[in-house]
Amino acid sequence: NIVIYVTSKYREADPNLSTQFTLIVFPATLAVGSITMQLGAQMMDYIGPRTQAVLGGIIFSTSIYLAQFTTSFSAFIALYAVSAGVGFGIVYFLPLLCAWTYFPNRRNLVAGFILCAFSLNAILMSHVTTHIINPNNEKADIRV
Repeated sequence: NIVIYVTSKYREADPNLSTQFTLIVFPATLAVGSITMQLGAQMMDYIGPRTQAVLGGIIFSTSIYLAQFTTSFSAFIALYAVSAGVGFGIVYFLPLLCAWTYFPNRRNLVAGFILCAFSLNAILMSHVTTHIINPNNEKADIRV
């Protein structure tokens, strides 16, 4: 949803940056997150869910916050895709594992609710991020 804005920001430093290439950031975030989900699933037994949630949340939010200050697209990828993907992966399975612990006979039901909430959050947050980045719904004045 924010690809056009990311491309516009980093096109100043690299005029050859294309929107199609910028799209790589978001699958890369999911790929890194998927790899670190395995780590996150194992961490709960060692550091506890509360510490894990705080650790993953700090890594994720700090990475996203610092990504706004980068001046190169490669630094943006390192922070937004790699670091934020690690934070995302650490906490992704945490709600499922906690719910399965408290509702061992209703694992499918609680998993469905949690994954539905994840999906609804993605849908709603796409509108929120667009409103934050482009609150007046301004159109581009330069055609590429």
